[in-house]
Amino acid sequence: MTKKSNLLVAVSFLALISNPLFAAPTASSKVGDTVANPVTGKDTTVSALIVDPASTPTAGTTAFVETADGYVF
Repeated sequence: MTKKSNLLVAVSFLALISNPLFAAPTASSKVGDTVANPVTGKDTTVSALIVDPASTPTAGTTAFVETADGYVF
């Protein structure tokens, strides 16, 4: 029984560390939020929000999120 318990603990731990603690950036992200970069898998922060221009029907809506590591999503 101990071997099964140890195996279960090991598998659970590996599943935990393989999942990022932070979610990928979304339209609801805010500057300063810590997010997971979906390209690199590393944690980074949101450095800017790029919004739709005033001449569009969705003016002011977040279109893209720029991260501190130089990616735009």
